Amino acid sequence: MIDLVRRIWAGIAEIARGRNRRLIVIRHVEDAPRKPKANVLYMIGYPAPWRAALLCPCGCESVIHLSLLRNDSPRWRLAISENGLPTLHPSVRRISGCRSHFFLVKGEVIWCDDE
Repeated sequence: MIDLVRRIWAGIAEIARGRNRRLIVIRHVEDAPRKPKANVLYMIGYPAPWRAALLCPCGCESVIHLSLLRNDSPRWRLAISENGLPTLHPSVRRISGCRSHFFLVKGEVIWCDDE
């Protein structure tokens, strides 16, 4: 009985998290913003973006810069869904600061369990 109550409670908590989740949206800009906003992936450069930037989704306020240039290493590939939401590949892993590690898939941050 206690297991059943725990599973029900975990399901309710999961639904509540899903309703409160904020998707990351794309904004095209010519230059990196001085004060980037949360939940925005800035595509820097016009007409072909060469860099992406976003505030770390953990809330630490650090700006993450990602190269989109084909010949750079490391570099990320960006896909945009039919409804305009970004997917980045590979994952984003900060090696300093908060050390966040996550995927961005169709605007949703999917955290990696690094142990």
